Amino acid sequence: MAEPDRRQVLRKGLGLAALILGSMALAVLALSRTELGAEALTDLWARTRPGPVLLSLAVMCSGMFFLGARWKALIPDGEDLPVSGLGLLTTTGLLLNVALPGPAGELAVAVLAQRRWGVPATNVLAGGVTARFIGLSTAAAMGVVAQLSGQLQVPPDYQNLVWVAGGLIALAAILMGAVAAWPALLMGLSRHTVGRLRGEGRLGKAMERIDQELQRMALAMKEVTRLPARNWLRAMGWSVGGHACVVGGILIGAWGIGAQFSVAGVVFTYSAATAGIVAMFAVPGGQLGWDALFVAFLHLTAGLSETEAVAVTALVRLQQTLLLLFGAVTLALTGGKQAPAGAPQPAPPEG
Repeated sequence: MAEPDRRQVLRKGLGLAALILGSMALAVLALSRTELGAEALTDLWARTRPGPVLLSLAVMCSGMFFLGARWKALIPDGEDLPVSGLGLLTTTGLLLNVALPGPAGELAVAVLAQRRWGVPATNVLAGGVTARFIGLSTAAAMGVVAQLSGQLQVPPDYQNLVWVAGGLIALAAILMGAVAAWPALLMGLSRHTVGRLRGEGRLGKAMERIDQELQRMALAMKEVTRLPARNWLRAMGWSVGGHACVVGGILIGAWGIGAQFSVAGVVFTYSAATAGIVAMFAVPGGQLGWDALFVAFLHLTAGLSETEAVAVTALVRLQQTLLLLFGAVTLALTGGKQAPAGAPQPAPPEG
């Protein structure tokens, strides 16, 4: 990644982080100016213990190293890569995904890893994309287990809504797992959806670029399918561990603000939000939709009050913002490092 490009990504990422933090501060200020909001905030502040809240942020952030281990397990010839370095690079991936269009963030992270450790960028891309699908699939599976446990605290009027959401989550688990194991499904899905929207206009050209990138990613993912089964099992285990860190951090944060909650409801909420993040972040303003979904499901399935649900959602958003900042620091410190002499140069997947 060229120096001007890195500066542009850093500006966009830091600008987004500042915008999120500023929006949160303005929301708290506006709420505090209303009589009902001021009373709720005063009560919440009186119950909040700073120690558990700070611990929750640390636990959630630690999940990135589990994701680094998951990524390592799926990179062909990546056995010698450092888990800590990959974990930090995943935060750069988050930054790039919000600062660059579409899958360009995944491609850029692959090139950064190649420059730093000399592993072919195609291998890194293949492992990263497959790891992402496995992560979505395992998160969705956790949500299905949570719903089947019968421990969700759902009001009677919303039972059908939650069951529909659970069905969609189960479908997502199956679809994402299938795409990870059989990348040809991604190629066909892309060809018969965005590929059919190719054309000469601006929209048609955009659809063509998206289809091309999805085809390239699917070709790269085929290399991962040749890895031994133990690598896949490790990746799934590390994925569950990473999700457990985030869920555990949310539980600690909810406990830190004195909330009473259903553990199964928190797991279901996290699963629903993780499954929905793919569709929501693809459209302008999708992050607001994610926040609304997270608040709604915390309230409907975990038993938190509306004020507590908003507070926990803000805590998760703060953790995500911290990861963006970690990604900015990692990109600034390591983005320009070159591969060792004689290392293979990055090459796009064939196709």
